[in-house]
Parts: sequence; structure tokens; C-alpha cells
Amino acid sequence: MPRSLVLGNDRVHVNFDADYQIRDFYYPNVGMENHSGGHVFRFGVWVDGTMAWATDEGWTKTIGYAKATLVSDVVFTHKTLGLEVRLADCVDFHADLFVRRLTVKDTTGKSRSVRVFFHHDFHLYGNDVGDTAAFDPKYRSVTHYKDRRYFLVNVIKAGRPGVDQFAVGIKESPGREGTWKDAEDGKLSDNAIAQGAVDSVVAAHLEVPASGQASCHYVIVIGRTWREVNDLHKLMLARGPESFLKRTADYWNVWVRQGGQDFDGLPESIVRLYQQSL
Repeated sequence: MPRSLVLGNDRVHVNFDADYQIRDFYYPNVGMENHSGGHVFRFGVWVDGTMAWATDEGWTKTIGYAKATLVSDVVFTHKTLGLEVRLADCVDFHADLFVRRLTVKDTTGKSRSVRVFFHHDFHLYGNDVGDTAAFDPKYRSVTHYKDRRYFLVNVIKAGRPGVDQFAVGIKESPGREGTWKDAEDGKLSDNAIAQGAVDSVVAAHLEVPASGQASCHYVIVIGRTWREVNDLHKLMLARGPESFLKRTADYWNVWVRQGGQDFDGLPESIVRLYQQSL
């Protein structure tokens, strides 16, 4: 299956499908150890009693990259729900860190309580045998881990870490379609740990003013030990997640323009395509 977005450094590599769902999560080598195995990481928004996953037909989507970077530029618009969602994602050029900025804007002229849900269907080392997912109350984060592979998930709002809701559960067995189903009523069970074939969902609650907007950051910290991911998580919090998006965009902007190419009057669309291909 083709991938619509590709983000990475030389250790972490993340692919998205045409619905802006994560499908591949490689670490510690590009093309080896796909820790999602092609399974879907769902993304959805709940507002006014209605859940709209990224696959909902009501969304109009624009999925692409910010100019001359490996930072995504994504816009979701839902006329029925009266929402516009803008997103930017990156894998940091140096640290093993995935960062997403998410901004929700109201288009109805009314204040809204919006819940954003992020689902994770990890298959660590390419299989789901013996995986564990657990909630850590210190930072209100969820970590998926097995052996030497750790993936810490969290949400940051106004500089403060912590998911507003979470659920960890068993998947891919009779009667257990996946923990993501728990999100469809806008509420999660707060089940704190599960082992075996597991998935998880976390939520960020945003209070969006009438015709205004509200934002948060969503991060996945990657490493080989519990201490390693928690140390990087603390560094990310100290610097702020936005700084990693900015420095990654700056890095690729400088990298793609090295050598001072002369495009001799080529149309901007061709220049942009060339730079993005690099």
C-alpha cells in the first residue's frame, strides 16, 4: 500500500496512509522492525456527542508537507461538526522523538468542548506476543514496551504534560475488536495496564472558544529502556515540544538548500517538488 506521508531520521521512520493514520513505525533502523506491522493507529475527534475518526466521510483533508521540510502540513475540515483541525508532525532530526502540534478551530460561532483521541496498535518487534502497555501516573503518560523497545505516549497542553483520559486493553481476540472502540462514546475506561496483544487510546480535552481555537501537542518518545524514554521525555518537556518541530523544520530547510542550486526560472511548483523529493 502506498504511503501519503513519510517522516523520519536515520533511526525512526513513520509512515501515514491517505487518511492520515500511522501505518508503519520503524525503529531502530529504517525498513527493519516495523513496530506497527501495518496496523492502523487511529485518530479521531469527539464533539457534541459525535465521534468522527479520520476515516469519516465528513472530513475534507489536505495532507502534505511544509515547504522544503520533513514536517507535515495537514488540514481536516468537517462542515457538519463545524470544526477545522490543523496538524504538523515531525520525527526530530536528531532525537528519537515524534511530535505533533494539533490546533482545533470552531467554525460555528459557538464555544465547544472537543475531545481528541489518539490510538496506538503497536506490534513490538513486528508481533504482538508479550507486549505490555501501562499508565504512569507521574506524568500521566502511557508506555508500550517489550524487551529493548519502549514507546512513551503523552499530551502536552500549555506546557503541562498529561493525558486527560486513557485506556489500555486487549485486542485481536474474539469479542475484543480493540480499545479504540471505547472512545466512540467520548469516554475512556482508565484501565491502567494490560499484557499480551494490547492497544491503547489517550485523549486530550480542548475548550475551544466561539470562532476561536485551542491547541495541544502529542508526542511519542522512543528508546531501548524505561529510563531512556523518560529522560528524553523530561528533556522534551524542559525545551518544549514546539522547539523540536521548529528545529527539525529549520534543519531540513538548510539541508535541502545546500549547494545554492540555480533553478534558472523553473516554476515554483517544480522547485518545491524537487526539494521535497530530496
